[in-house]
Amino acid sequence: MINDVIKHGHSYIWDMEIDSYKDVFLHDFYDDTTINFEYLHCEEMYIDMHGLKRRDNSTWEITIPIKCFDEIQEFETACREMSKHCDFLISYSISKQKFVEPTITILIDKDMSIYEAFYYAISKMDAVIDYTLSLRENRLSNKLRLIVDNKLPVYHRAMKKVELELSNFTTDDSSNIHKIIEISSRVKTIDSIQEKVYRKNICQFELFERFDDIAGVRCTCEFLNDVYDVLEYIKQNPLFNVQSIEDKIINPSQAGYRGIHIIVTTDVYYKGSVYNNIKVEIQLRTAFQNAWSMKTHQLTYKQKSIPVDISETMKMMSDALNEADNAAQKIRNSLRHL
Repeated sequence: MINDVIKHGHSYIWDMEIDSYKDVFLHDFYDDTTINFEYLHCEEMYIDMHGLKRRDNSTWEITIPIKCFDEIQEFETACREMSKHCDFLISYSISKQKFVEPTITILIDKDMSIYEAFYYAISKMDAVIDYTLSLRENRLSNKLRLIVDNKLPVYHRAMKKVELELSNFTTDDSSNIHKIIEISSRVKTIDSIQEKVYRKNICQFELFERFDDIAGVRCTCEFLNDVYDVLEYIKQNPLFNVQSIEDKIINPSQAGYRGIHIIVTTDVYYKGSVYNNIKVEIQLRTAFQNAWSMKTHQLTYKQKSIPVDISETMKMMSDALNEADNAAQKIRNSLRHL
């Protein structure tokens, strides 16, 4: 069997014969050995795979024409993104000539039987096709959806860790007991992450890197000074690595949003593994700032644009509540000196 297949030049294998090649391995290839697969994929769509051959001493490659595929723009985007983030996709080709199918070239980086290589190539071809279709359908690919689904419990664990530490701020020091009114938290759902990927037009493979708010904790404080006390506690807490701080109390948004956003990373232990540098967004607000944010969020979230008159009204509301925050802080300071 080996001598019939592993020889100099080209050989051909049909899908009906593939079960016979479980004991013929890639390491037996000569430098000029090339095997073409002729494969009846499904529903009479004829797909073949060309040029399974040695790439170097420890890797091999195979080229697959993608037949009956009209989503060329999405295909090109999918291949470009997968080439950057997936080791198996060596290259791709899109011809401008009519009736010439696009191709992908797959890397096989471990020794396996010809039978295994055949089905490995099919699985990678299916992954490219699914990623292409996901771009057309504005969804996560099946692989990315599974990765996100498995990672969300890790983010939930990180969120709970942050939530616990913020709770400890009030319990560890009796003088802090009234500084925090409420702590709330959430982890984004897969559907919410999927929607944001396409709303922000980012690569699916980069969502964990690009999204800071998959896990979020909101801490509502009584007074302005309390917000900054909690901020200092977060900065000094050795369980957190502060990545960024955005003070929107000092520099509110054009529409009037006020609050402090902190991105921290932390390590968590989940199901026998340690996950490092899991990001959590922490929002710190006063009760007045939170009331403004909750009210305006319901009205304007995901709006592509806000009319100028509405934006100005929102800003006026924010400024009025900020004056109330400052007045309440002054009253508190005065009462402490009586």
